[in-house]
Amino acid sequence: MVKEHKGRGDKRNQNIFFLKKNKPWFFLFSHLGSAGVFFYTKVIKLPNFNLYMRTEWAQIYLYSKYMIHGTKITAIVLCILASTSVAKTNLQKICPHLLTNSSTVINVEGKFVNVEKNKTSVKIEWRHHTDELDTFFVTPNDTRPFTYITAGKYRYMEFEGGKIKRQLGLHHLRENIGKTPLKLDDLELLANGYFKCPDSTKQEQKNNILATAVSNTWWSIVVDSIPHPEKAVMRGASKKPRYLSIANWKAYATEMLPTLASMSSEDYSGSLWIRSAYPANAPEVDTIPKTVKPKILLPVPKLFGNLAMEGERKIPLILKLNQKLLSE
Repeated sequence: MVKEHKGRGDKRNQNIFFLKKNKPWFFLFSHLGSAGVFFYTKVIKLPNFNLYMRTEWAQIYLYSKYMIHGTKITAIVLCILASTSVAKTNLQKICPHLLTNSSTVINVEGKFVNVEKNKTSVKIEWRHHTDELDTFFVTPNDTRPFTYITAGKYRYMEFEGGKIKRQLGLHHLRENIGKTPLKLDDLELLANGYFKCPDSTKQEQKNNILATAVSNTWWSIVVDSIPHPEKAVMRGASKKPRYLSIANWKAYATEMLPTLASMSSEDYSGSLWIRSAYPANAPEVDTIPKTVKPKILLPVPKLFGNLAMEGERKIPLILKLNQKLLSE
């Protein structure tokens, strides 16, 4: 009786049959690349594994049959994820909340006790424009002044009258203004007011919770009332809330603005107040009277004491004598 000899072709057919039989598992591990294939075959103990992997046909089978199919599946998954992200972006539209809706120039001053328990202050001139870039002229008392310019999509700082410019990303807005507890993101929120629209899918709408749309510093602002709150709480990345207490709202031209606001947190405190506010197209009107230096009147020297003063006319003595002689 002659024994039937099984050659390489029969062993290769066994391997192919095994792969087809265990196709779902092999497909799962094939997404991990060559390491996944190796792990799969070693764990499952594919028969004649070494012989199978040495054949060129088997390599073509692996990569064409499974990897190409896996690439198609991956492309489909990416398309689904992309469409989902676009849908989420469309749902979370931006609803701006601005302190002023007209082109206005607002002068603000602030005094604080910072994290280092030092006294610090800042002066800010905010030029808000409805159809142009917003500009902040910032003058801290302990660092060099700068100009902050923002268009919402991009922003930059200028130093020394525009000689030095610094482009800013959203992550730069966490930086403090001088040594004060104010952030550059505070200026960005004032200028553009980028907040998310309320979620229409929720039944209970909380209009007093404003979720920021692009801020890396602040996540939400909770106010006690809208549109003229007296209390507000800001929460963000630092996990230390900032508490605001607004004393009064006052009409400046056609806008209602807070006249005085107290600000505090776990490690700093201070206050901000509006010094003046007026329309951008109006001449500058500052509520603080400017001190005028009095004129210093110097004493008149005795040498010139007999000179004629303004408004007076005196006749010299020689002319008086001549007039007397002529009259005689």
